[in-house]
Amino acid sequence: MRNLLVVLFFMTTLLCSSQEISLSLNNPKWEEILKRIESQSEYKFAYDSTFKLTTKSNLNLKFTDASLEDVIAYLQKNTNYNFKILGKNITITAKQNQSSKEQAMTVEGTVYDEAGTPLPGVSVMIKNTTVGVSTGFDGKYGIEARKGNILVFQYMGFTKQEVMVDGNQLDVTLKENVESLDEVVVVGFATQKKVDLTGAVTSVKGDEIVEKPMSDVRQALQGVVPGLTIIDRGGSPGNESLSFNIRGLSSVSANTSPLILIDGIQSDITQINPNDIESISVLKDAASASIYGARAANGVVLITTKRGAQGEYKVDYHGYAGVQTPATLPEAVTAEQYLRLVNEALVNAGRPEKYSEEYIQNTIAGTDPINYPYVNLFEELYKDGFIQNHSFAVRGGNEGTKIAVSANYLDQEGMLKNTRSTKTGGRLNGDFKLKDYARLRTDIYYNKRKSLTPNRYGDAIGAIVGTSPVTVLQYPNGVYGLNKDNTNALAALEKSGMNQSFNEDFSVNLGLDIDLIEGLTLKTDYSYLRSTYRYKNFRASYNFRDPNDISSIVYRWTPNQLVDGRDESGQWNFKSILNYDLNLDNHQFNFLGGIDVIENKRNRIWASRQNIYNEETPELNLGDVTSEKNGGYSEDWSLFSYLGRVNYSFKNKYLFEGNIRYDGSSRFGDGHKWGVFPSFSAGWRISEEAFIDSIEWINNLKLRGSWGQLGNQNIGLYRFSSTIYSNYPYSFNDNEVDGFSQRYYANENITWETTEMTDFGLDIGLFNNKIDIVFDWFIKDTDDMLLTLPISPLVGLDPSELNIGSVRNEGWEFAINYNGNINTFNYSIGFNISQINNTLTDFGGNEPSINNWFILKEGEAINSFYGYRSDGLFQSQEEIDTHPTQPNHASLKPGDIKLVDLNDDGVINSDDRAIIGSNIPKYQYGVNLGASFKGFDLNLFFQGAYQVDNYLYGAPNEGPAYEIFTTTRVLDRWTPDNTDASFPRLEAASNKNNYLFNDFWLRDASYLRLKNLQLGYSLPESVIGRMNVDKIRLYFGGTNVFTITDVESGLDPETLDGRPSYYPPVSTYTLGLQLTF
Repeated sequence: MRNLLVVLFFMTTLLCSSQEISLSLNNPKWEEILKRIESQSEYKFAYDSTFKLTTKSNLNLKFTDASLEDVIAYLQKNTNYNFKILGKNITITAKQNQSSKEQAMTVEGTVYDEAGTPLPGVSVMIKNTTVGVSTGFDGKYGIEARKGNILVFQYMGFTKQEVMVDGNQLDVTLKENVESLDEVVVVGFATQKKVDLTGAVTSVKGDEIVEKPMSDVRQALQGVVPGLTIIDRGGSPGNESLSFNIRGLSSVSANTSPLILIDGIQSDITQINPNDIESISVLKDAASASIYGARAANGVVLITTKRGAQGEYKVDYHGYAGVQTPATLPEAVTAEQYLRLVNEALVNAGRPEKYSEEYIQNTIAGTDPINYPYVNLFEELYKDGFIQNHSFAVRGGNEGTKIAVSANYLDQEGMLKNTRSTKTGGRLNGDFKLKDYARLRTDIYYNKRKSLTPNRYGDAIGAIVGTSPVTVLQYPNGVYGLNKDNTNALAALEKSGMNQSFNEDFSVNLGLDIDLIEGLTLKTDYSYLRSTYRYKNFRASYNFRDPNDISSIVYRWTPNQLVDGRDESGQWNFKSILNYDLNLDNHQFNFLGGIDVIENKRNRIWASRQNIYNEETPELNLGDVTSEKNGGYSEDWSLFSYLGRVNYSFKNKYLFEGNIRYDGSSRFGDGHKWGVFPSFSAGWRISEEAFIDSIEWINNLKLRGSWGQLGNQNIGLYRFSSTIYSNYPYSFNDNEVDGFSQRYYANENITWETTEMTDFGLDIGLFNNKIDIVFDWFIKDTDDMLLTLPISPLVGLDPSELNIGSVRNEGWEFAINYNGNINTFNYSIGFNISQINNTLTDFGGNEPSINNWFILKEGEAINSFYGYRSDGLFQSQEEIDTHPTQPNHASLKPGDIKLVDLNDDGVINSDDRAIIGSNIPKYQYGVNLGASFKGFDLNLFFQGAYQVDNYLYGAPNEGPAYEIFTTTRVLDRWTPDNTDASFPRLEAASNKNNYLFNDFWLRDASYLRLKNLQLGYSLPESVIGRMNVDKIRLYFGGTNVFTITDVESGLDPETLDGRPSYYPPVSTYTLGLQLTF
């Protein structure tokens, strides 16, 4: 491979050796001279800060097809600068007085690898300057420098080297960079070298997360980790809706979210400050996750925070501010189009037109918005929101004490009125050396998030879609106009009261590490996490008035009501782990064993009152006592576990790992509390074999495989017992009194949902690990899945859940990354893709379960789309008359949807329904592009999904038929003059084309989105060095910049699910500063 590089470099040099230059410039600036020469040659100029580009040259340049050498010779002779051609670079240095003690000289030499082979294309830079050259095809270089200058040698795949100039001859040998092989990855209860991993683990560095200015870490992970499915459904600040699963949905009724551990403590991922993250490890297969047993069936995400390191204390600041704006909004028809569409729908229904031509023209004119209104509520109510984020950290220490302290503040204004979220937090990580054999760890964390939304926020979202655009939103006298549902979106945002929520997390961890004997360490941790959710929801009363007579009340929101509640939980966790390393010549062993004990207690209480007499400061004691209600309960669960792991390596070639976890959970009854979860994995580092070792361009080639079982205990509490519930009032002596009742049958045999997974993987590193490839194929079977079998309503109780179902997720994952450089231009390209097939393999003997357009059916994906198949639109009455009978057949007209008689029995009914699609993406992918050059850096991240559907229902299909918000998709409706239409005929107050769920309304929701863009500039060391600052970086960032999709009319392919009643996806544009000193 190196020989090939030498040949290519040599050919490039030959092609560039003959350069013809033409110039006609009179007293140009140096900037113009250099630009012209570079544009006509393959050469680049290098110079330091003493060379001023904007200075006039005092030259009259007249050259026609001159050689580059002649032009350079002229500049050398007629200016105060020295010009020297070195390889493909031309260095410029000021001519010096010969008596100068720091006389410039030409430093020459050759750069070799450890085998003595010359390296072409090595970057050679004078430190703290922009002066630099590259080595030629023979590894030689020459650069103008002074004695005492530091030369920096950099080459992809080799360790950077800095050497002081002490003479005019300097040869350098670069060492291969094995950092990628020695990279340490966090795994369950330990760390391992990446090269020794035998499980499917993807690690993401914290710097990759910080590059994306997103308020939720899950958004920054979307598309980054193959096999990690994150679907962003939007949501107001603090109420974002994101689904989050690893390698597919594995249950119908139990929780399918992965286990999140932050520094070993089970935590809410939305609460962490991204700037505190050192790394994120995603454990995807059973081999890597089974050490967590009954909590790991859905995968595990391990987040490690930054800690102090030995060295001087450093202060880091990272802040950004910007705006959040709707990434996309549904596209509305114009006023004229809407009014004519409504008229058309009425005429098609046999009714007179509603809007006269005069009315239409007055509305188009827009001069009288009160009597002739037209408003796009999406554009009227969604406005840009301000966002700012600030994070400070101090980290450092000495051999005995290492400290990391951080604090952060996030303020996020929503795009709708009175929506806002603020988050404040702090973290303290400490490491203390007590003795040579004992170390103490202390981790303290606090986070508080406050979120505000209008009390009738949901009504406002629905009214934006469900209100006719010819409604007056607000009259000049302040009166709100009502829609047909007696509501007003703006009033719901301004006058309905406020919902306040407070999420607080406080955690503390004390850890002690003791080296008992050589190789044997005892690591003990005791942690406590306190989570508090407080909410205060006040629904205000309001009188809607007649705009022409404000004394007349036409509708009321009444009575007012305040609901105040607390939901608190405390979780204690004790872990004690023994870890023993043993090396016997070519045999390396690691043994790990210990216990893990968790106890969780939760308390919830709430109260409400109506008729609060002071709505400005609503409190419970200001309400009507006769209306008071309250409730509350407490619950607890615990888990006691034994765990063990053994790792074996022979000559770093043959790897083996075995894990076992024995869990006892209080969630199950006697005889079912304990479960065993084993896993085994093996790896073969083929690249360490003699027959591969001679192939220099293969640095790492590893084949691995794993099998294991995991459990899911997240099934709720007390399912095995006959639980009695309160709040069942009954009549006693003609009075209503409180009662108690059993809701469902107990299932004493309920047990874990068990997931069994098989994984085969291949890891490849090529060309000094410039290219990194990872491939995995897996089968993930979940058995004993909880399902509910129907029982007779005469029993009087709901049925209990039984362990009778099964789900399979099968697929593959592929990721490739390339890092390269051209002289001082560094670039990286990354691509990952995953494919998952989800199948409900056993529904426990149940008949298919249908819910609207969703179905649970054996042999199909969970919650597949279910409905009729369509065959376009009817084109004539004759076609309708000869077509098999379908629902509403007598009222069908040309332009209505034509359904398919799948079973050919002449009647289209429920027997003709079929699977028509799925909202589970089959393929998900991400593309990451990065580049840096002379302080500038650019990162582009694309994310997308392929072969995924969404179903349009309600407002997108109804529009003018029900006189509500209408998208541009309706413009291509069927008419006698537009028979090749994509939308059915319009008919007022008719839902016959919409309520029968069918694939006419199905859309391919595949998309490609520029998820993140960031352009930054880091000030050079020559500037910040004088300021006693280590780093100053400024950047511009954007998220959700654009989306390419076939979903029409501005509807978002990811967020949309049925009706477009949602808070739209957000684009964020920010200016940021990163500072270290």
